[in-house]
Amino acid sequence: MRKYFSGLIILVLSIFIMTGCEDLFTTSAFEALAKDPSDMTSAQLETHAATVLSSGDSAAMAEVLTALADDLAATTAAEDPGLYLLATDLALGGSGLTDAIVEVVPDVLAGDINMDESYYTDLLATFDQDLISDSVTTFEAVALAAAGDDSIEITESQYTNAAVAQALVLLDESSGSTDIFTSPTAEQEADVQNVLDWAEAGGVDLSTLIPGVDFEGLEL
Repeated sequence: MRKYFSGLIILVLSIFIMTGCEDLFTTSAFEALAKDPSDMTSAQLETHAATVLSSGDSAAMAEVLTALADDLAATTAAEDPGLYLLATDLALGGSGLTDAIVEVVPDVLAGDINMDESYYTDLLATFDQDLISDSVTTFEAVALAAAGDDSIEITESQYTNAAVAQALVLLDESSGSTDIFTSPTAEQEADVQNVLDWAEAGGVDLSTLIPGVDFEGLEL
């Protein structure tokens, strides 16, 4: 279990690094957080969402994501991939990952990664797993659309973040067992394949994201 928790912290930290830590601590965006997104037009809402993302405020991100629900339902990832990628970023931020990162980074830097398991259990309980799952759903829709449309651009960072999010979903489903990556059920194979494909597209070595799992030659 301890190896799992340490590995999960590394997964979370990778989102922090790939997103760009300087964006999470800017102060210029905080003035916009008091605005009510439910009163905005679609164009205003998307602009506001980008501002909220730079604030690092998870509650505000979740609120904006809720406000975007009608816009997402009115289009598809193929028609508006930018909106779906924006929703993906909001879901990841709204899940509480950013807040958890801020809390755990000092411990990681201090080398206190092998603390008792209750510390990590409490930390993981702060994540909104539904929003992490939502981020995978919206990203997967864009990735599928991009497979048939070269004009849709997805960055390496976005692929990496999606791989991490999908891995978190799988680890949550398996109660922390990394065996899910090497011995998935038939229903889980597609999700594990997402982790493999998205990590490769992100240019990331999966062994650095999920310690203790031998991905060499893994075929599903």
